[in-house]
Amino acid sequence: MKIFTNKRLLIIIGGILLIFLAGGTVAWKYQLLPVGGMDKEQVPTPEPPPFGVNFALKELTINLADSNPSRYMKIEVVLEVAGGKGPKPAESAYKKLQEKVTAELSPAMPALEDTVISALTVKKSAELLTEAGKDRVKQELMQRMQHLIEEHKILNVYFRQFIIQ
Repeated sequence: MKIFTNKRLLIIIGGILLIFLAGGTVAWKYQLLPVGGMDKEQVPTPEPPPFGVNFALKELTINLADSNPSRYMKIEVVLEVAGGKGPKPAESAYKKLQEKVTAELSPAMPALEDTVISALTVKKSAELLTEAGKDRVKQELMQRMQHLIEEHKILNVYFRQFIIQ
């Protein structure tokens, strides 16, 4: 008897190969087999990002470095400081946390406002009117203010008001 001369044997071997191919395709498509040698339990879960609590500084009117003509700006800065890890808590717990952060940061308010004034009085209006200029000022304020309130990590700086005249 010669190998593969029997049609019946060829049909059986072809059917077995077809079953294995279909099973492998289904397992791959529905991710029943681990990819890259890691089980789903072994994949590390990323740490949730911290949620922020806002702390608003008072509205400030600042003379800019422009000399001809003189320019000034009205600005209101809001700091977003880390409030905790994971999802934002329920509204009542979040409000208590915001009150706590405000109480802790209020003594630093004069120093924070002075930092804003010091950083902006040396700027010209042309620098501040571009998006890149605003981003640079935000980064500068974030770095300078972080030294004043080291117990709270500043996540972001927002401008609630930004008017140049």
